[in-house]
Amino acid sequence: MDETAAAGMKPLSEQKCITARKRKNEPEKLPEMTKEDMPRIVVSSERNRTLRGVNFSLRSFIEKTIVKVMRIRKMKAEKL
Repeated sequence: MDETAAAGMKPLSEQKCITARKRKNEPEKLPEMTKEDMPRIVVSSERNRTLRGVNFSLRSFIEKTIVKVMRIRKMKAEKL
């Protein structure tokens, strides 16, 4: 179990989705996500937020790094 789940909080990616939904005032439930979709979703949200003015090669490097970090976090969460 991950530290956020132990503390009674939702994982960061779900928190972002919930806050975005609150901002748009859309009460509908998000579709179920598979584990393969998670890194892609995180990368797209990060790209929208922080990578507007960054050139393409640096942007792809940052996206790959984010995917690696998410994979490592998932592995650590499974070990605990």
